[in-house]
Amino acid sequence: MLLFFGLIRPYKGLEVLLRAMPEILSKRAVKLLVAGECYGDEKPLHALIAELGIGAALKLDLKYVPNEAVATYMVAADAVVVPYLHATQSGIVQVAYAFGKPVITTRVGGIPEVVWEGETGLLVPPSDPAALAAAVERFFAEELAEPFAAGIARRLPELSWEHLARVVAGGVP
Repeated sequence: MLLFFGLIRPYKGLEVLLRAMPEILSKRAVKLLVAGECYGDEKPLHALIAELGIGAALKLDLKYVPNEAVATYMVAADAVVVPYLHATQSGIVQVAYAFGKPVITTRVGGIPEVVWEGETGLLVPPSDPAALAAAVERFFAEELAEPFAAGIARRLPELSWEHLARVVAGGVP
């Protein structure tokens, strides 16, 4: 299962992921869980899902997700998809990593600094449903969930507060 998680705002690229779904579904029977509070009108989201004919492959849980419920969503996912159109960074990537979940995300802002291509996740250009669909297919076809989870475990120390404090203090990274 794929997971799109967090506040739903236009810059987070859910529309791009939804537009990628017909191509993904043409190659693989996969479900997409969209979990998070929708900011703004939900009608365009539902209209796009109907237009694309992908409703059967989706589970929408459009509500605020309290901290104590995050694990329920994360453990259900094979990968977390973070298709931002623009961003400086993403807390969702860090949350996914905390649960050992690989990410399929876009090369925007500082995200490529914490997603090691081919080791902890896959990076694609923003606003590119075809590239996103190809990355999802690669993830499943090459069975990357376990190798990426191992990569996340190796890289997590580099994302710790202790590591950051050493770097800021001028210590060895």
